[in-house]
Amino acid sequence: MRQWRMCSALIVCVAVLAVGCVAELRPAMAVGKQGQVTQEALAAAASPSGPAADAQPVKLVVEMPQRVVIYSGVMGLVVSDIRQTLETIRAQAVTMGGYMQEMDACSIMVRVPAGRFNDAVAFVATLGEIVQQHIKSQDVTEEMRDLKIRLDNAQQTRTRLLGILEKSQKVEDTLKIEAELERVTQTIELLKGKIQMLESQVAFSVLKVQLNSPLPQKQLIAAIPFQWVRQLGEGVISGVVAAEAQTSWRDRRRIPFDPPKSYIRYFDHDCVTEAMSAEGVLIKVQKQENYKGGDLEFWGKLARRALVENRSVAFTRDDLVELRSGAKARVMSGTRDIGGKESGYLIGIVATKEWVYAFEAWGPVKEFSSDLSAIEISLKSLDADRW
Repeated sequence: MRQWRMCSALIVCVAVLAVGCVAELRPAMAVGKQGQVTQEALAAAASPSGPAADAQPVKLVVEMPQRVVIYSGVMGLVVSDIRQTLETIRAQAVTMGGYMQEMDACSIMVRVPAGRFNDAVAFVATLGEIVQQHIKSQDVTEEMRDLKIRLDNAQQTRTRLLGILEKSQKVEDTLKIEAELERVTQTIELLKGKIQMLESQVAFSVLKVQLNSPLPQKQLIAAIPFQWVRQLGEGVISGVVAAEAQTSWRDRRRIPFDPPKSYIRYFDHDCVTEAMSAEGVLIKVQKQENYKGGDLEFWGKLARRALVENRSVAFTRDDLVELRSGAKARVMSGTRDIGGKESGYLIGIVATKEWVYAFEAWGPVKEFSSDLSAIEISLKSLDADRW
């Protein structure tokens, strides 16, 4: 009787061991009637909540020690030499440990280490007159955390599937597992690519600089309600302002100033006078009614703003000049790059209690520079108090 009980116990132990071996052999597989792998088995292996996941719980929280932020910026700049400025920005980006990503005739996009982004913006701001600046930060901490959690889960699923594949004994089962492995592997590679792209954007900030790109005219119309101010510098773009020569020595409304000796005064009409040289340097003087509070500082600042934003004139000089009559004029001069060809430009603003005068001169930079002294003498001859 005692021997029979011992034999029974031995049989039970062997049976338990046998069941345990089968369970170990296929830990996450549901087996059909003929020992085949079912779709439920593959789903369980691929799911974090399946039997294998219960055995090895997935860590669903990825530690992110600090906020993950992508910085980028767009700047609009008016400069006197576009080509040289582009090269200067490119060289500075390299010096900062970055590189040039894209460049064309009037703009450049650089990437710099995130820690040097503010330094790059400050450096670019010193190269010309800023007409546009937009700095953007994008917090991608949650997106990065989500991607890393999904990647961790996919890698654990792949590990479980590899374990199942190693123990698979049937061709049909092997093919099903390999197909699932391929899908999971593609997911892993996709997630890795997204993470690497985000890490690259976080590590290197993007700064795009657009040079001598005027703002849309409609923006200026809303901001500057004086049409004659918005039209300053028009001749730099189009050449001659007057549609046809028109002048009369008897016109009492002629603006009192003396053009340079080598210039002819070919247009006098409705408080506007124009003169030109044979080499293509032009002068335009106009007179407009003043407004209460419209002093020289106000009109000078407004004119400069309109010319920088709308005509992309890069000023290199801005000072006060005393006219022959004793009045003061704010004189600004610089250059305008059009299709790689430079034009010189000068404007003098004079403001009295009743009137505002705008004295403009422009032309090819070589000829303009040769006549600049004569042009300034002509400006000083403007008698704003006489008319």
